Amino acid sequence: MVVRFFDFEGLRLPDLERGTGSPVVLSNGNGGMIQGFLSRGPVGEAALRHCFFAFDGPGLGYSDRPRVTVWTQGAEATS
Repeated sequence: MVVRFFDFEGLRLPDLERGTGSPVVLSNGNGGMIQGFLSRGPVGEAALRHCFFAFDGPGLGYSDRPRVTVWTQGAEATS
């Protein structure tokens, strides 16, 4: 498992990469974190056949949460 941080429009966001094979992108829901995919989610044995990429969106999990934005579901979806 590799957890990295990257810069997206001035925000520091974490992402996780695990497995090999064809890529699958996972996006967490409101209040979720990328670690949830490991503890209860689909990554497990499926990572033997796929390369999973998951990330915490702005304001979620370990990502930056700028105080100038109200992080509603709509704001999250358009960020």
